[in-house]
Amino acid sequence: MTVNSFSLYQLSYRSDTFYDQEGFLFDTRQYSLFKYGCHESAQAYASQIAAQLLLDYGHWQNEQVIVCASAYKVAPTAAEAIAQLVYEALQTYFPFLQKVKVGRETVFPNDYGSMSAADRFSLMDRNVLTIDDHLFRKKKLILVDDLRVTGAHERKMTDTIAGVVDEVVFAYVGSLQGDFPASVEFDINNTSIASVNDILTIIGKDIFHINARVCKYVLSYQNLVELRTFLLEIPPAVLTRLDECICGDGYHVMPEYETNYLLLRDVLDRKPALLSLAV
Repeated sequence: MTVNSFSLYQLSYRSDTFYDQEGFLFDTRQYSLFKYGCHESAQAYASQIAAQLLLDYGHWQNEQVIVCASAYKVAPTAAEAIAQLVYEALQTYFPFLQKVKVGRETVFPNDYGSMSAADRFSLMDRNVLTIDDHLFRKKKLILVDDLRVTGAHERKMTDTIAGVVDEVVFAYVGSLQGDFPASVEFDINNTSIASVNDILTIIGKDIFHINARVCKYVLSYQNLVELRTFLLEIPPAVLTRLDECICGDGYHVMPEYETNYLLLRDVLDRKPALLSLAV
C-alpha cells in the first residue's frame, strides 16, 4: 500500500503564535471556528484541499476513489464537514468517487487536544477503527483530517487499511513542526471560544455542523446558568441533534458529564411547551 500525505499549512510555534511555511501568521481564529462547527470556515479549507488534490492526484480520474474523514462513532469529527465538502467539490472530476465512513468502537471523555504525545498513542492503541473491507478493497483513499500533531491517528488508520486499500493520501489542514507544548492543539482549537455564547453566534451565522467537540464542550461547561440559557436559545433541531450525538457516542452515561446531560435533557423535554407559550 502506498501512503502519501500533505498539509495546507506546516505550522511552527513561536511565543504563543503559529506561523505557516511561508512565514505568515496562521489564522487560529478561523481554524477554531471551524472546529466548533462553522460552515464558512470548513468551506474555506475544503476548497483549498480539493484544489491541492486535483493538482497532485488528478491522474486518479478514472480510478475507484473514496473520501472519508477521521474515524468517529456517531458524533462526527470536525473534519467530517471538510470531507463532505471535498467530496462534493471533486464529484465533477472523479466520476467513480464515493463518500464513506470510518467507524470507531470506543469514545473517551475529556479533550484529546490537551493530551501529551504518549497519552495520545496510548489512547489510540486502545481504540478500534472499523472499515467495510469490501467497500475499501483495491481503491484509492482520500482521508481528510484537520491538524496532524503526533501522527497517532494516522498510524492507527494506516494499520487498519493495510492490505485493503491500494493507495491512500492523508489530506490535512495543518501539521505541527518542531517542538511545542502538549496543550498547543487545545489552545488553537479554542482561540475563538470563550463561552457557549460564542457557539451560539456560530449557530446563528449559517449552516452549523454539530461535532464531537461541541458535544464535549457543552457537557463539560461549568456555568450551568449560562448553559441552560444557551440550550433554551438554540433551535430545537440543533438541540435534538446534539442529544442524538451525545447519546449515540455514550457520553450521556459517563459520570463526568452526568450533571450537564441531565440539564440538557430537562431543557429538551420542556422545550416544546416553552415554544408553544412563546407563540
